[in-house]
Amino acid sequence: MKKFLILFLPFFLFSIENSKTADLIIFSYNRPLQILALLESIDKFVSNLNQISVLYRVGNEDISKAYDQIIELYPKIQWVKQGLFPRQDFKPLLLECIAGTSAEYVVFAVDDDIVKDHIDMEECVDALEKTNAFCFYFRLGDNITVQYNSEVALIPPKRTEVKKNIFLYYLDDGNHGDWRYPNNLDMTLYKKERILPFFKTGTYHSPNTLEGNWAGISNLNDYGLFYKQSKMFSLPINMVQEDWINPCERTFSAQELLEFWKEGLKMDLEPYHFLNNSCPFVSQKPTFKKR
Repeated sequence: MKKFLILFLPFFLFSIENSKTADLIIFSYNRPLQILALLESIDKFVSNLNQISVLYRVGNEDISKAYDQIIELYPKIQWVKQGLFPRQDFKPLLLECIAGTSAEYVVFAVDDDIVKDHIDMEECVDALEKTNAFCFYFRLGDNITVQYNSEVALIPPKRTEVKKNIFLYYLDDGNHGDWRYPNNLDMTLYKKERILPFFKTGTYHSPNTLEGNWAGISNLNDYGLFYKQSKMFSLPINMVQEDWINPCERTFSAQELLEFWKEGLKMDLEPYHFLNNSCPFVSQKPTFKKR
């Protein structure tokens, strides 16, 4: 039988009459240190979020206990634990998370993402509504000029400023890589009704198969938004999934990071605040401090 815990949002309080907000759905697997770092960065930098859900699974009892400690720290987040057959329950649980609130917009994230600068979700939803753009990227900006694990330069595309520090561009004008990758799980804002058809009918059983198959049907005949400077990045220090062979630093194993957790440590996020990174993936070994 599937077991999952559903609770409610502990922070980012706002009026229930405010429709310009978005849900955040985070995917996590065997990464208690990373999910805590992401939640702490969201707590510091993101405002006007609606419900936060964490769809997660664990590989052993020690890691499960670590997640339980985080749940105690964030008891009103919606924690959705996958069961013994994660390839079967991933899609239905995800659809429940998407449909679980009246918010019309959603952002997806994975547990090795880190927010480094301020994001006002109400401002972003408003920009999407006024431009009718397909998505609002938080990992892109004029500072993003390098494609991860590639020698190809990323040239920021032609754009129109629609609000101070917010720009609109035609997706097909992106020259390469991340500028031409609108369907992703790394903190990009979407209107739910525009993405639901694939999420309901597409074939996928994990975050990586979801993104891979969704990216394969990307429509570049549309528009995207981005801030002048990117607001988040990914820190690929280890690989835990087995569906996709992604570039990864493999700085630490999941077991090594679990030992750090048992020692009462967490990632030190101070070095990443307002980081001027040139790539959406940052190759930097983190430091740790006491929780």
